[in-house]
Amino acid sequence: MKLRVKRKDGKIVEVTLVSEDQGDREVLEALWNHDVSREKMIYRQGYVVLQAKVDPFRR
Repeated sequence: MKLRVKRKDGKIVEVTLVSEDQGDREVLEALWNHDVSREKMIYRQGYVVLQAKVDPFRR
């Protein structure tokens, strides 16, 4: 599952949900609370929540 979200610094990133048992809300909270950079894994309570790649979308 792929999501596009805007981080608090204004960048739009595309994220790939790794663990299917995590809800979208937790994924968005994890993105908001962490500095997501290329290929960075976010761990919450011992589980991989998502793997994100920074893809700037040009306008």
